[in-house]
Amino acid sequence: DGGDPVFVTEGSWPAVAPDGSMLAFAKRSVGVVNGIETSVIATLDLVTGVETIVTDPGDWVDFSNSRTLADWSPIWAPDGGSIYFARHTPGSASISYDSLHRVDLSTGDAEYVARLGGGAGNQQSGYDIAPDGNWAVSTSSSYAVPFGNLTESSLADSDKSTRVPLPDSLYAGGPPSYAPAQDGVVVRLYDTTGSTLAMQLWILDDATGWSLLTSGRLPAW
Repeated sequence: DGGDPVFVTEGSWPAVAPDGSMLAFAKRSVGVVNGIETSVIATLDLVTGVETIVTDPGDWVDFSNSRTLADWSPIWAPDGGSIYFARHTPGSASISYDSLHRVDLSTGDAEYVARLGGGAGNQQSGYDIAPDGNWAVSTSSSYAVPFGNLTESSLADSDKSTRVPLPDSLYAGGPPSYAPAQDGVVVRLYDTTGSTLAMQLWILDDATGWSLLTSGRLPAW
């Protein structure tokens, strides 16, 4: 309303519930093994101020015994009854990956949904949930050619996905964003051809393919 900002809580990746009553976010936490720092997904009731942790990465640790699973980037389901989130499994460049999970807020049960785009040597750059709640799109990037991919995965069938290479000499630098009509996806890409990395917004249209929109970052419809 144009007033001064108000402190809400400490965290990252904030996402407001469809009805505006709750905030989901990634919260720093100390894991149960060796006191390793991790992150969990929490919710905050914006009326009462009650904070609730809704995910538990568990007690897995990697081969170095110094890193554990971490939950990040919550996105509300369209009906507000569950929250999608990314879970990072650390390791070397060949085995690190991110997977998509969903936690049911009424039961507290979390389930695996799909593998997010990426793979050996690729870094996950973010994801989005389709307006109809049936698909997820994710981007991954690499510092070697090819520079990355955009992957659309079915939320009903974890084995059903489509991967599209990024345009030449560009790699992903942030999460993608579905068009409201679900007929395209906007994503921030970095142009690697110049002396500095130029941030650009590109759209992948179902009918016409990749097109440059403008320079910029963090697109949202």
